[in-house]
Amino acid sequence: MKIKYLGTGGCEGVPALFCHCENCKKALRLGGKDLRSRANFLIDDKLMIDFPADAYWHVVANKIDLSAVSDLLFTHSHSDHLYADDLMHRCFSSVDVRTERMLRIYGNDGVKAVYERVLADFEKEDIAETFSLVQAGDEFTAGEYTVTAFKTTHMSTEDSLIYLIRKGGKAYLHLIDSAYPAEEVIAYLVQNKVRLNAITADCTFGNMHEEYFGHMNVWQNARLKERLEKESVIDENTKYVLSHFSHYTGDTYDSLKTTAEKFGMIVSYDGMEFEI
Repeated sequence: MKIKYLGTGGCEGVPALFCHCENCKKALRLGGKDLRSRANFLIDDKLMIDFPADAYWHVVANKIDLSAVSDLLFTHSHSDHLYADDLMHRCFSSVDVRTERMLRIYGNDGVKAVYERVLADFEKEDIAETFSLVQAGDEFTAGEYTVTAFKTTHMSTEDSLIYLIRKGGKAYLHLIDSAYPAEEVIAYLVQNKVRLNAITADCTFGNMHEEYFGHMNVWQNARLKERLEKESVIDENTKYVLSHFSHYTGDTYDSLKTTAEKFGMIVSYDGMEFEI
């Protein structure tokens, strides 16, 4: 599996919309890995996770054939992860040439409600997408991948989802916009003898020591990494990647990297990719 990090920022991005704090000014000055767009991930150029308003720029900057994406997973309905209006530009009347005829979309009931609101403005025969409702505990096939959905703590209004994605003997855990995972998630991994080749974990609050609802920081990730190692879910060959960073923390890419490397973790940046 090839995993590409198209967007690695929190909901406001870095620098943040409407913010002129010292950290946002520093990000503008430094550029490069300190500029973070909204969360968007791509596996093997076929399976996408989340679709923010920044997806258009991600396609242009990374020279992606978005029409080749056959399956799209949504974690939850927050607008930095779901910009449904742009999805409708995939309709048959708007596209002359496409690689995949249809796009298969998967999400919870909150995602479904947003998606159907936008869908209502289009003729049924013009829609080049299908939608499947996903609930925590579901295991399903998305193209070449076996996907297992778990509930996570992030929103009080809907069950946000994290995903275990498997293909060809490789396993990847997507843990974005999530608190420390529930015991049942870890129990599933242990009982099913899942050995993760890579994990992408929420690190919205970076080097901050405070712990907040629905997200994690570096220190919580260090505890999680230690727990997963103890349970033999990950080992020294597993890529443990941090992502979804906020401007609030005052962190730069380098300051995050300095801390993360102490625990054997990788700090993601927009455009980063690797294979497992």
